[in-house]
This record gives sequence, C-alpha cells and structure tokens, in this order.
Amino acid sequence: MPEEPTLPEVISEVGEGIPKKEKPVFFEILKTESEKEETLAEREKRRIIEMRDDWSPRILLLIELIVVFDFMLVLFYGWGWLKFDDTRVVMMVVTENFLKVIGLGFLITQSIFTRIYKD
Repeated sequence: MPEEPTLPEVISEVGEGIPKKEKPVFFEILKTESEKEETLAEREKRRIIEMRDDWSPRILLLIELIVVFDFMLVLFYGWGWLKFDDTRVVMMVVTENFLKVIGLGFLITQSIFTRIYKD
C-alpha cells in the first residue's frame, strides 16, 4: 500500500496555482470588460446626475432673482417709490412668485431625484 503524502509534499506539487504574472492580466481584462458593460439604467443615472450638476446653479440663480425682485418690490412700495392704484397688486405679484419657487422645487424633485433613487 502506498504511503499517504505529507502536507509539505502536496503543497510543493500543487504550487501556488495561477502564476503571479498572469493574475494582473486577468484582472485587468476583467476590469476593462466590465467598464464597457454599462447598463442603460446606469447611463441614465449618470446623465441625470450630470444634468443636475449643470442646471442646479442656474435654477438656484433664478430662484434668487425671484426672491430679490420680491424683496425690492416690497421695499420700494413701502418707501413710496412705487405706487399702485390697487394695493393688492403687490400681494398678487409676491404670491405668484412664491408659487413659482414652490413649483420649481416640486418639478426638480419629481423629475430628477425620483429617477435616481427610484431603483
């Protein structure tokens, strides 16, 4: 009956498996191929994030302009520099602009953020 090999004999015969010089090539190929395989959902999310980064400062500037306009309108009306026959005009303009800001926030939230975090 043949004698069972010892652990050091088995290790010396098996070696370390894949030679070290081949490991980086395999992982490099795997990394390259997996980067090419970007799904449609990932591309859409990436484009939405790019769009959000592009449009966020513009929309913030628009909201700031609306708020500054409302502030100046109320200030000038209060100082008497602007006069309206009907005093409800200032209230209507400020209310309309407030609703515009709320509407912009709602549209942004619904169109951009729900697509990203929906999955």
